Amino acid sequence: ISPCLPYYTIPELLEKGNAGHLALTQLYGINICDENDNIDKQKMSDFMFSQPHLKKEVENILHPLIKNTIDDKLNLLDTEIAVVEVPLLFEVKWEDAFDEVWVVCCDEEILLERLAKYRGISQAEAKRRLAHQISQQEKRARADVVFENNGDMNQLRLQVLKALGRE
Repeated sequence: ISPCLPYYTIPELLEKGNAGHLALTQLYGINICDENDNIDKQKMSDFMFSQPHLKKEVENILHPLIKNTIDDKLNLLDTEIAVVEVPLLFEVKWEDAFDEVWVVCCDEEILLERLAKYRGISQAEAKRRLAHQISQQEKRARADVVFENNGDMNQLRLQVLKALGRE
C-alpha cells in the first residue's frame, strides 16, 4: 500500500476553536479541558462514561460533525478508492454510507495491548471503552471483508493487497 491517497483525521474537530471543542466546552465547561483549554481525552472519557446519558449527549454533538467532515472530505477526492476509518461504524449505523465495509479484527488480548500501547490508556480503560462497542464477532459477521490482524503490519498489508486485487 502506498501513500497515494490523502490521509485525514477527525481529531481537529476537538482542537481549541473548532466546532467540536466549542460545542462541548459550551455545554460542559472547562471541566473536560486541560490547563491550556484543550480537551483532555482522559477527562472526556471519564466524563462520558460516568453516566450513560452523558455519553449519548456527547455522541449527539460529535457524530454529526464527524459525518459531515467525512462527507466533505470524500466529496473533494478525485479517486476511485477511498478508505474511511470509522471505529464505531456499526454503533452509529453508518455502514450503508459506504460501498463496502472492511473490518480489522484481532484477539482480545492483542487488542487490549495495542490500545494501551498506541492510545496510551490502561487495560482497564481499554476494557471500559470496548464494553460500549459491539463485539468483534458481530463486526466480523456484519463486514464485507475481514482481516485478521494478530500478526505484524506486513501480514496485514498482504491481506489488504489481496483484497484490493479481487474482482
